[in-house]
Amino acid sequence: MSDTLRVLTFNIRHGAGTDDVLDLARTAEAVAAADADVTGLQEVDRHFDARSRYVDQPAWLGRRLGQRDLFGADLDLDPPSADTPRRQYGSALLSRLPVLAHGYHALPSGRRERFGLLWATVEFAGTPVTVATTHLDPWQPEVRLAQATAVRDLLAAHPEPTVLLGDLNARPGTPEIAVLAAGRTDVWVAAGTGDGHTFDSTGPYERIDYVLVDAAWRVVSADVPATGTVSDHLPVRATLRLG
Repeated sequence: MSDTLRVLTFNIRHGAGTDDVLDLARTAEAVAAADADVTGLQEVDRHFDARSRYVDQPAWLGRRLGQRDLFGADLDLDPPSADTPRRQYGSALLSRLPVLAHGYHALPSGRRERFGLLWATVEFAGTPVTVATTHLDPWQPEVRLAQATAVRDLLAAHPEPTVLLGDLNARPGTPEIAVLAAGRTDVWVAAGTGDGHTFDSTGPYERIDYVLVDAAWRVVSADVPATGTVSDHLPVRATLRLG
């Protein structure tokens, strides 16, 4: 068994690329190429609407990649008819490691949308570790700050080593990133090369997608895999070692 954990965060834009083509197989190929043990995905649809053909995207990706899929619904809407599933949108985790426990917590909400924190405790090298993913409010800095504070407090309740993956919609140096990075390592600062910009994918100009780890981890490497037109975001990948 490897002594390194590889993680990935990727806002997949419900499988629609910058060419506005819905192609979840293309998304799956990009995730597979990153070869991560645990992947955090944001902007994931689950029976949501016609834009994603009402597909259960986390389940579809889990089957395609042969991994356990978990989902946290930031939006949970009534179905179009009584005999169809609820329409949901949120974040997902994919894991090829055994999942010991998992959960979802709603975060403070803004005017337009609800957001949450999805987490899973997985068994890595005989040790429980928790990997969480989130997507913070893109419109209101004060809401993001409240959300970041809630995420910090929720992760602090986990005694095991933790990793946070997410589209945080904030640049380095902002108050919300300062809250989340306190006592944590930003993998890009530790081991990345270049600017690490992740948005937008056609001409990246800002770093708003992050992997943040607590003091239990040493960062071996960090990179932004090239995924072309798969999404309007680029992913961030990190290789970590305990100790």
